[in-house]
Amino acid sequence: MNSDDKAKYLLKFNSGKPIFNLNKIDENFPYIFIFEGPIDAMFVKNGVAISGVSMTEDQESTINSLFPFHKRIWVFDNFRHESNEVKDKIKQKLKENEMVFLYDGDFDIFKDLNEYCVRKNLDSVNPDLIIKGSFKGFEGLLKLT
Repeated sequence: MNSDDKAKYLLKFNSGKPIFNLNKIDENFPYIFIFEGPIDAMFVKNGVAISGVSMTEDQESTINSLFPFHKRIWVFDNFRHESNEVKDKIKQKLKENEMVFLYDGDFDIFKDLNEYCVRKNLDSVNPDLIIKGSFKGFEGLLKLT
C-alpha cells in the first residue's frame, strides 16, 4: 500500500489523539467546525473530529498553529439527548465565550448531524446553517433553558 492510500488521521501508538479531517481544511473558508466524532465531521465543510468532547493540548496546539485565524465552532451532539457531562461541557464552552452550535429548529429532534443527514437523505449540510445556529456566552446559555 502506498503511503498516500493510508488514512491521514491515524497516529502511531502513544502519540496522542488524532484530529480527523485536518487535511481537508479549506484555508479560504474562515470557520472550523469541531465535532466529537468523525462521522458527523464528514457532513460539513471544514469539519474536524477530536475523538471526544475535549481537545488535548496537542490537538489545540496543532489547530492553533495551522489555522490561527479561523473561527472555531463546537458542534457537540444535541444537548437534549446528552449526558450531564456533555451538557456541562457545552455550558463551559459558552461561559468561555466560545461559539457552540445548538440544535434548534429543523435540527432539534436529532441526536447529531449524522442522524440529521441520514433522516433527511443529505450528503452534506450547508455550513451557513451551522453558523446561524451557533451562539456564545449568555445568549447561548439562555437557549439551553
